[in-house]
Amino acid sequence: MDVCRKHKKDKKKFCNRCKIAICAQCARAGHARDRGHDVVNLTTAHTFYRERVEKLYKAIERKLESLKKYEHQLEGGKRTLEQDQNSAQRSLERVFDHLSRTLHLQRKRMETKLEVAHNMKEEDLDGKLTGIENSVAKLEKANELSVETLKNRNDPEVVGMMGQVAARMNSLVQEKLETEAPKNRQEPSLQFVTDKAKLNHFNDLIATIGDVKTTAYIPPTIITPSDVICGQKTTVGMVSFGGDQKLDKQDVHAFRIDLRDPDDIIVQCTPRSTRNGTYECIFRPQIPGDHKLSVKLAGRHIYASPLTVSVDDNEPESGSDINAESPIGVAVDAEDGTIYVTDPDKKRLIVVDFNFSDEKEIKLDFAPFDIAIDRERNLVMSDQDANCIRIANKEGEEINVIKSDQLKQPRGLAVDNYNNIVVADSEAACVFVFDHDGQLQMKIDGTADSIYTKHPVHQLKKPVFVAVDRHANIYVSDTASNRVVVYSRSGYLLNTIATSGHGRGKLDKPVGVARDRSGHVLVCDASNRVMVYTMEGAFVSRIGSPENALRDPHGIATLGDGRFVIADTGNRSMKIYRYL
Repeated sequence: MDVCRKHKKDKKKFCNRCKIAICAQCARAGHARDRGHDVVNLTTAHTFYRERVEKLYKAIERKLESLKKYEHQLEGGKRTLEQDQNSAQRSLERVFDHLSRTLHLQRKRMETKLEVAHNMKEEDLDGKLTGIENSVAKLEKANELSVETLKNRNDPEVVGMMGQVAARMNSLVQEKLETEAPKNRQEPSLQFVTDKAKLNHFNDLIATIGDVKTTAYIPPTIITPSDVICGQKTTVGMVSFGGDQKLDKQDVHAFRIDLRDPDDIIVQCTPRSTRNGTYECIFRPQIPGDHKLSVKLAGRHIYASPLTVSVDDNEPESGSDINAESPIGVAVDAEDGTIYVTDPDKKRLIVVDFNFSDEKEIKLDFAPFDIAIDRERNLVMSDQDANCIRIANKEGEEINVIKSDQLKQPRGLAVDNYNNIVVADSEAACVFVFDHDGQLQMKIDGTADSIYTKHPVHQLKKPVFVAVDRHANIYVSDTASNRVVVYSRSGYLLNTIATSGHGRGKLDKPVGVARDRSGHVLVCDASNRVMVYTMEGAFVSRIGSPENALRDPHGIATLGDGRFVIADTGNRSMKIYRYL
């Protein structure tokens, strides 16, 4: 037994207050009951605490057994969860594979129908062409017979034969044939027409065709987006599952969304309901880098908020080093997807398709700077050496030449919906508009001497490229003034896009300019980048990347599907980017 060091006596007592063993003298002196101490025999305390520990031991054993059982259940739940996920995945795949097969089958039906319609139309045209050829041959033969009769027969023979010849010729002349030439194409003779109302309804049905259900409540959560590209529309989803506090019970305006780019500038982010219990916030990043996304509901961050969204540089979808010394101008034939590129150093055109395959060249006897395609799908090219505009067919055979004493250095070209040819003249510091026959319709320069332009303070300094939209508005890249100037088809100033500088949305010696159907204006400049603006001049995004940098880009043209092709002059290549 332990001995008290102070009194040299055995410790037979225990103080419950101090939780120590003491001797009898210590119990009377320092651990008296009137001082608030509770002293009992050591054996009594030993028995009490032993029983207590044994009870706790048994309780822990029961708890361990319960936890192990629950652990086993959780492991089984995880296995079941994997099985349920695989089962749900198979169900999802079956549904969408069925949709895919149905769409593929419908596509094949439409393609077959299109092929049949094409063949029938072609047979009809071939029949008419054969009829015309036969009639031409008969008429030519009748003419030859009449000439031979008049020339080689005597008078009695002529009289005897001419009655028959005249009757035959009269029947041929009276023969009814469809000789009306096809009208100028305003719409295709064969096309696929989409029922937009049904297509929108189909998209709505697809959005609600199924949903993910779970027995557990998962609070509103942000689904982290992947592969976010600068300039392209990005969707961030917000979902919740189970319970009564479903996300689809909330009004879309209950969310407070704050998105900031690397420069801490607010990025416009639009929330919307998908009508299937989830929400989306949609944004278009203007610059690459880490963006901070914050989503609050009822004043509190939802799960995974705030979130860092990494925005990558916009790399080209495709590119090709073409056999060109200095690709400058570019034009796209929307009918067949052919891309035409001018190569003035070698006096030729490079012709490729959207995949940059099947490259061929068209030799010319002049150095074309820019190119456009008119309403008849002829090639319109600027010849700045001869100070004229040349029109050729698709084989490069010259059809017409537009000359004017006012042309000094014609460069950029565009053709509007009225088949007028718009020319940017760098040396004359103005824009000319010619009709297709070469008659000068308008001159835009912004000076006080201009008849058409009523804004003399906006004088053009060095226009290089031009573009037009469906309303025949004219977009001019005024390189020396670091801006793009927009004029109406009548020559009145509508807007000025961007100002000089190197900041966001600023232009540095702009050259190639293009306009798409959605109202976006695309401009490439000396900073080896492509800037995208709205028609009103609001900056949308910057396209390009350091890893695959442009070098001295010039001509640019949209492909009509959210992509553009650009002449990467310094790299002697062509590149295609997606910007929508």
